[in-house]
Amino acid sequence: MVIVIIKMKALPEKWLELKQSVLALAEPTRKEKGCLGHDIFQDIENDNGLSLIDLWENREDLDAHLRSDTFTVLMGTRYLLSRPLEITMNEVSHSSGWEAVEAVGG
Repeated sequence: MVIVIIKMKALPEKWLELKQSVLALAEPTRKEKGCLGHDIFQDIENDNGLSLIDLWENREDLDAHLRSDTFTVLMGTRYLLSRPLEITMNEVSHSSGWEAVEAVGG
């Protein structure tokens, strides 16, 4: 699985345009092959901040997404930002849940 985190901070006067653009791209992204999840979060400490968290089945599906029209449109929103967007990609080979917390006595 690949986890992609994209952090964006809009120019104050461009906040609504960024939000609308990101929301319009959500459903097409979720329908792409290999997309396990695509969530959008507003930063509660910064009114102009958004984070996107995508889960992809594998790197090949993510690479196809990075070449897609949907991702191209997302990259086109960069002019709405007050600073360059931050992208982090993490390849996960193993994950665990609540049982890991219980195992250490949590």
